[in-house]
Amino acid sequence: MAWVLTADSLAYAEMRLILARLVFDFDMKLAEDSKDWVKRQKSYTLWDRLPLNVYFTPVKHGEVGLG
Repeated sequence: MAWVLTADSLAYAEMRLILARLVFDFDMKLAEDSKDWVKRQKSYTLWDRLPLNVYFTPVKHGEVGLG
């Protein structure tokens, strides 16, 4: 049973790492067709989610000088 908890912790840590790399390495811009995404959601017993379109643009990180 202990290995299940360890595997869950490892999976969550990996997901956080992947999300952090996406935020660090890409600029994100919401697509025009997703501007009113929250208003168009329908909620019944289950949530009917519509696509959330986002554009990713790679970030060019500058080199850090030591001087």
